[in-house]
Amino acid sequence: DGFAVTESQWKITQDQHKQLTAYLTEKTNQLDDVRTDTVHFLNQEQASLCGLEQHYAFLMSIAAHLNDHHTFRPSVHEPLPPATRSTPLTLPSEIQIAEYCKDGFYKQHSDNSLRDDGVRSNFREYTCILYGNDDWTSDMGGALRLWPESRDHPQSRLPRDAPFVDILPKNGRLLLFDSCLAHSVQRVLTDKQPRRALTLWINRPNDSGVEGETYY
Repeated sequence: DGFAVTESQWKITQDQHKQLTAYLTEKTNQLDDVRTDTVHFLNQEQASLCGLEQHYAFLMSIAAHLNDHHTFRPSVHEPLPPATRSTPLTLPSEIQIAEYCKDGFYKQHSDNSLRDDGVRSNFREYTCILYGNDDWTSDMGGALRLWPESRDHPQSRLPRDAPFVDILPKNGRLLLFDSCLAHSVQRVLTDKQPRRALTLWINRPNDSGVEGETYY
């Protein structure tokens, strides 16, 4: 179905949350009617300063595991260095921390949308999200809504009745999905705690015609 959910041991503690707060000071450059989260990209040193060096290492290890064990979707395109045919996935050097407070949301979007000319907008292949929210329940809102059948649909043409699944952002939960899938963050309904998550985008650079992309 293009996604997987598992419960990991890598929960975020209250002390780690306190350290993260210092980095959560800037909004994105997108409009508030699209998304309302506060974000920061953490490098390895910053993750370590927050006590999240193991969380960082865990997320970074996923690409190597997939390169070694996953059967990839066939591609007519040649990989671009440092990717190879046998190890097509590559990594950035940073992970994102994102925070949504009460009434926060992110409208339906794709992390690697399909342009009208059939070319993808970037090299993102998999989105890996590690949630950090204690005792999160459905009445608190904030679920990630994912449309598993949306990969080959330009976002504007996704049928309104397309099936979706909702994933709650529970502490230690890992969600991995095809970056081409449409998804959203449903409105947060609680003011008891912010909704936080660490995200890593795993890339698959190739000669498909993507322009202006930075990858590692």
